[in-house]
Amino acid sequence: MRHAFPGNVRELRNVVEQASVLCSGGVIEPGDLSLDGEPEAVSTGASAVYTPGVPFADAKRDAVERFEREFLREALRQHGGNVSRTAEAIGMVRQSLQQKMKELGLRASEREGDGEGT
Repeated sequence: MRHAFPGNVRELRNVVEQASVLCSGGVIEPGDLSLDGEPEAVSTGASAVYTPGVPFADAKRDAVERFEREFLREALRQHGGNVSRTAEAIGMVRQSLQQKMKELGLRASEREGDGEGT
């Protein structure tokens, strides 16, 4: 409520969208809201942050990787760590999901209830 939102509704929407993707639980907490950013970073009003010296391609790759990791972590949690059920629910082939998990470094210990179908 104390943030001025110089980008108005567009900035507010983007902050909430980013928090919903990156929050660690089912509820957005104040710490999940990226309002002030780091001192050297400048918010663009988009769901990413411009940091001087970081090429666009690198920033995009990092943002996509963060999204994928959090999306898959939550999907796996919702399905008790069962890779087959998770893959079906998110429209992926099980082997593709397993490969993506390997790429992102998602381990069994991060998948609550890791069980059959992994």
